[in-house]
Amino acid sequence: MLLLSSTGTFLYFKLNGNITSIPEDPNDHHSKSAGGSNQPMNVLLMGSDTRSGKNGKVVGGKVEGFGSADTAMVLHVAADHQHATVMSLPRDLVIQLPQCRNQSGRTVGGTTGQINWAYANGGPLCSRKTVEQLTGIHIDHFIVLDFSGFVKMINSIGGVSVCVPQTVNDTHGNIHLKAGTYTVKGSAALDYVRERQGLGDGGDRSRITRQHAFISSMINKMQSNGVLLNPTSLYGLINNATQAITVDQGLGSVTKLLSFAESIKGIKPANIKFFTVKTQNYPPTMPNYNTWKQQLALAPGATQEFAALAKDTAVGAAATKPVTGATTAAVSGAGVKVAVFNGTTRPKLAAKVADSLRGSGFTIVGTPASAKTLDHTTTLIQYGIGQRSMAQTLAKLFPGAKLKPTHETLIKLTVGADYTAPAGKPAKAPATITNARSASSNICSGLEKGD
Repeated sequence: MLLLSSTGTFLYFKLNGNITSIPEDPNDHHSKSAGGSNQPMNVLLMGSDTRSGKNGKVVGGKVEGFGSADTAMVLHVAADHQHATVMSLPRDLVIQLPQCRNQSGRTVGGTTGQINWAYANGGPLCSRKTVEQLTGIHIDHFIVLDFSGFVKMINSIGGVSVCVPQTVNDTHGNIHLKAGTYTVKGSAALDYVRERQGLGDGGDRSRITRQHAFISSMINKMQSNGVLLNPTSLYGLINNATQAITVDQGLGSVTKLLSFAESIKGIKPANIKFFTVKTQNYPPTMPNYNTWKQQLALAPGATQEFAALAKDTAVGAAATKPVTGATTAAVSGAGVKVAVFNGTTRPKLAAKVADSLRGSGFTIVGTPASAKTLDHTTTLIQYGIGQRSMAQTLAKLFPGAKLKPTHETLIKLTVGADYTAPAGKPAKAPATITNARSASSNICSGLEKGD
């Protein structure tokens, strides 16, 4: 028994020592989620293309430092923790990048560029900030996987079945296969998911769909061949995984990672849906067309897809409370004094919210103004001693708002990106996403065009 205990302790500390976590930037003021088994969760999954260290031995090249985000996906776990949706963001998507701190502590960004440049600018923290700014989705955690780790993980489970829809001979991507299905391991698996020229439409969308099919195949392989029940295989997988990932501090230990894994282990492949956010070729009518004409821009409908995940109404999500605006008629704010601050970049939002609250009888203290930071994804209500019930009354107008006790004598409302404009009745929930593929779909389905 002592030997087993000692062995377990040794393995715990060994695995714990494998994990690389990144501390929060105190200047970002990133808000934490409520968490819990009955709360939705969003995890930003990224693949780094840096060639430093072991990555360089796997794929060659000289991309040092952070590199870029070769792959970016938002994993949305529904509130019931029985359904999940994975939204991919193409690396060629052109957006307005936020300002971030680079490895030297210098502020960079704040310009137009490809979304994967955010990772090069400031690593995972900058990518998280970028995705939250673009989508309005609060990111609870992030996980970065490097090339070397990907190869080792695939080898740990004995390879993954993939589909090659057409014969391909690409010397640049190192893919030489006839059409058919294969089991790939090691660098061959990495070449398959990164290939762009010889498979599909030659762009990022079809490559992303191939990645969705690959992940689906991997999930099914792990569930069907007993990897998760075989202690030796499972240890190899966990050991390689913990060496290969970089995470936020909320996942920065074996205990935290296992807790996260435990919370999603009941999701069946059929209830995991994949889709790529709606994009279009960069339009000639948009600024700097000659610079970006080979890249992508968001297409109409993308904001509705973002809202579906932000409001937990995506594919397969359990029934949740309706998405509402601030229904002023049902709430009386008589006797409640509130200071209002705009925690977003939306112009004049604090003033508009203040006017709405006055209509419900609330007393607005001071002049509505901008908050110290404008990256609040969730509305925040701060209240002092004896003011909890009044804060709860205010919260009825802001579904999903976070309540936080303070030592101040005033209720402070900081409006976040989740705020929906006032309405006389519940607003229509975002449309569900219909262009998604299931993890139980045929691995050859839709690989030519991309979803």
